[in-house]
Amino acid sequence: MKGDDWATYSVQIERAIYSCEIEPCSLSECIDRGQKWDNRYVPITVADELIKLKSLHDRGAINVFEYDGQKEKMLKNGPPPFSVADELDKLKSLLDSGVINVFDYDGQKKKLLQN
Repeated sequence: MKGDDWATYSVQIERAIYSCEIEPCSLSECIDRGQKWDNRYVPITVADELIKLKSLHDRGAINVFEYDGQKEKMLKNGPPPFSVADELDKLKSLLDSGVINVFDYDGQKKKLLQN
């Protein structure tokens, strides 16, 4: 297999997973096989997302109104298609390390919380 073939194969598998043509193994199946679990495919639950958002609130990354808004939205609509809390955590880390400024952080946070 050539070097480029591997990348193409990997992209095709990811597209098949995202389009629901195939499903990744469950977490327990991967653990049973001794495989490393890729966080991109961990199903998002309302409880897990709320725990992450609470941690962000406790760290000052989001305020109580933002936390309550996300909580209400998830309790009404179910879990989001991607983890808003994970994305906010990454943005907070970038802010804390000086990679982005507070204006960039606030703008991206606003976009994430509006979805």
